[in-house]
Formats: sequence, C-alpha cells, structure tokens
Amino acid sequence: MKFTPIGEMDLAYVAVDFVDYGIGGQYHGTMEGQLRTERVSGRVKLTNIAQKRSDNVNTPTLRGILETDDDARVFVEMNGLSQIEEGGRVFITSLTFRTAQARYEGLNTLFAIVEGELHGRPRPNEMHAHCRVYACEATIKPSTAGGSALPVVIGYAVPAPGPNVELRAPATDTERRGIARAAAFRQRTSNGEMVIVYRETDGATAAQPPVTVEMLIRQRPSRRGSLYLMALPMLAGKAARFHEFSMELNGIHFTEFQESLRRLGVGITVFLQHNAEVDLLVFAVEGDAPTTWLQRLGMSADPFDRWFAQELSDQSGAMISSMPPGVNEQLWSWDGAAARAGES
Repeated sequence: MKFTPIGEMDLAYVAVDFVDYGIGGQYHGTMEGQLRTERVSGRVKLTNIAQKRSDNVNTPTLRGILETDDDARVFVEMNGLSQIEEGGRVFITSLTFRTAQARYEGLNTLFAIVEGELHGRPRPNEMHAHCRVYACEATIKPSTAGGSALPVVIGYAVPAPGPNVELRAPATDTERRGIARAAAFRQRTSNGEMVIVYRETDGATAAQPPVTVEMLIRQRPSRRGSLYLMALPMLAGKAARFHEFSMELNGIHFTEFQESLRRLGVGITVFLQHNAEVDLLVFAVEGDAPTTWLQRLGMSADPFDRWFAQELSDQSGAMISSMPPGVNEQLWSWDGAAARAGES
C-alpha cells in the first residue's frame, strides 16, 4: 500500500450529545470545518454517530456534505477508530466521496485515510479536530500464476417444488468435482416451502445460481463445524440499509462482530438474494450448535448482540428473540474434507 499526503482538514463540533448505555454508549454530533487537499477543497458539514465501546474506544461514523470552493456538492463518508493516547484522543478513519460532478469524477475512486487528534472540552464550539489526509494506492498487482480460478461460495433459496430444486446430494465423482462443501435444507413458511442451497466450489466448476445473489458477510468459525441454512425475508426498501449494516460489521464493528460470533460458537455467511417480490437474507451458519445461534443471539444481554439482533429484526421484520431454533430440515449435506478424511 502506498500512502501519499494530499492535505489537511480542520473540524469543530457545533453540537454534541451522548446516551450512556451503562456499558458503552452512543454519541450524536454535528461537525463543521474546512477540507484542503490537492484533489478538492471546501467546507464540510458532517454528522457523527460514533459508538463508545466498553473499552473506551470510540468508532467515528461520519456522513455529510462537502461544498467545494467552486460550488460543487460532494457526499462524504468516514469510518474509523478513536482511542486515548498520552492523555488525548487520536483517531484514524477512512475517507471516501461520491459525486456526479464531471470535474470531480476522480473522487469517486479515491480511497483516503485521515489521521487526527481531538482537543478541547466536549462542548459545542470548544472541541476541535486537526487532521492529515492521505491518498491510498494499492501496490499489489493481479496474479495470473497457475491460471487457477478463485473459490466461489454461493447460497440461495428457491420455491419447492420447482425446476431448480436440488433435492439430492451430489452422488458421483463427476457431480462432486470442484465442490468443497455443499448442503440443502427445507424451510417451511406461511407462504409455502423453499429449499435453501449452499455450495463452496473451486470456482472453475462453479454453476451459476438460478437467482441473483450477492455475498455480503463471511466470517468463518474457529474450527470446522456442522452447517445450518436458513432464510429471512427482507422488508421492502431495506436492501440499501443491509448493505450499510454489512459494511459496519465488516468494518468499524469488525472486532465486536468477531467476539460476538466467538461467544455464540459459530461462523456465518450471509447472502442478499434479489427477487421480483420479496428479497431474502440467506444464512449459512457453521458451528457446534448452529441451529440455536439466532435464539441465543436474541437472548443475549451483551450490548453488541442486542444491537445486532435489533438490526436483523428491523430489516427483516422477524422477532429474533422469539424465533424457534432448528426448525429447518436438512435434505442432504456433502463435505469433501470429511470424505477425504474417511478415506485415509
């Protein structure tokens, strides 16, 4: 990675508030200031909804508008970590932009890093931040060594019965070629039945799923475990929020997310499936007791777990805390690693 200094930014809190959770809490603040870089300069207005973690680390989460010196408007997004150092608070965040202005088209592909320090009392117009801004440029190059395909992981749900339903496990060497792991579960709902399919392949032999899906979350467990597949409906208009939510889990809440899954004893892979009527969240859960993970998440008193469960409820409409465990029926499961171990 190559870091190039491109400018500075100065901000001041014009409003700041805090809700104490007992263990951690939530900030809500408004910041204004000036951004001065080689790529763009102007006045920024930001809203910060940073979480205060129980370890006294804050998670700056800023969104706002940059009004450039030549009157263009640019959306600004920053995500990072803030911690105490030598009696003060320093922070590091990402910095990205979105705009339709042709003269600033290059901002849409700029990934920048901001390092800064907070000073002053936590009161409006008394707390300020001075920041340095760096452009980040990848130095790694695509590799064609070996010409091998990248592994592909897919999960999706289809109505049952239907033309794309996989009701039996791959039985022959030809059917199993390139498959590392696969499974299918039947899920019954008030609207009928669906079959949920999950496959890990080598990429070279990966078949295209019959529906449009995108993998947004993948956190493997600490050790190999049993698979459980399930799907939740997505409320109308919530797909964009789930994209943001998955970015938060993979970014500013990554450490808390990993710790939560460790407590639950599972790893999860989550797919967003786009359908003509109702989008679905498809979960592949792996662990020693994967069928009860959602129930245990809903019953947890941990602040992060409660936030995680509430987000899932808000986006799916399902009451996570009252969902019954392990109701889906496994139709079949194939594990290439287990099969090879049995042969040795």
